[in-house]
Amino acid sequence: MLRLSDELEKGTFGNLGKPKRIVDTLLSKLFFFDKDVYKVYKHRVSSFGDFNDNRFRHEFYHDDFAWNNTMTPAIYTKLCYVRENNGFIEECTHDQSTDYYILMKKIDDSHTLLNLLRQKAVTHADLEKITTEMLKRIEKLTEIKKSDFMDLFDTQYVELDLEYIETLRDWMYMAPEVISKENADAMMEKLKSFINTYQGFKDFDHSHYIASIDNHCGNILYQDKEVNFIDSMPPMRIWRVQNHLYPVSRPATEVELFMGKEFADTMYSAFEKVRGIKVDPKMRAYLQTVAALIQAPYMYVSSDIELAGKFWKLAQEKSTELN
Repeated sequence: MLRLSDELEKGTFGNLGKPKRIVDTLLSKLFFFDKDVYKVYKHRVSSFGDFNDNRFRHEFYHDDFAWNNTMTPAIYTKLCYVRENNGFIEECTHDQSTDYYILMKKIDDSHTLLNLLRQKAVTHADLEKITTEMLKRIEKLTEIKKSDFMDLFDTQYVELDLEYIETLRDWMYMAPEVISKENADAMMEKLKSFINTYQGFKDFDHSHYIASIDNHCGNILYQDKEVNFIDSMPPMRIWRVQNHLYPVSRPATEVELFMGKEFADTMYSAFEKVRGIKVDPKMRAYLQTVAALIQAPYMYVSSDIELAGKFWKLAQEKSTELN
């Protein structure tokens, strides 16, 4: 069977010629040309789903484009459709398609918020702007996608987060030099106990659910005071609906690690201005614990073991606030 990724790599798709660069990720391949990037998901089975299954593949592409085009339309410009015809892969209409790709504009990834944090090149005003713009776009994303995720929007917060948290167990197991299996299991039990006993979960207002985004600081671009987001869609479905404080806590945790708590406070203050709701300190501590637990294994598999250790230490510190 002909694969779009193979044709792009060989330079036989359309009139593009061979790509100038190919980036191979866990789930996809990115093909770089003069101004554009073609994003193609691999045909493989992963923990997020079966990318060989036509229905799953269709829904994943369409959600991925909706998430990213809504958060950053200047970068994620078009969802495109292709089919095999007489030994070639060609463009076609949606109803004729057997596969897809996402057309993107090239970006300068030296301006990620993570890189700026490493350089201490971020101000309080920058963080307020980033948070405000992020929440505004998430509000629009929620309006667009809510009807497709009503089962999650209708789920009680205790049940939603117990299911969500359980997905982090295997994720933590991926960093054994930093987080032992025993420590990972102990942390899981502590978080599950907090979810089951803290009244804030039982009293959570469903109108405060949002369509969540995968917004660690490596996925936030900030250049010339302009905010953009890349790879916004969380790959697992259960991760795509969350407490409205969650998307602030993801980057705020990294900001706190690199810049100090007062800079993270700025992001939470911006949340309070936009949403008109005071931040619950216990919920902040819980969500920052979760965020640090996500980043520790991520940095470990990215070969930054020292930083992975710092995130694990921060997760432990934050979890003490749940007692």
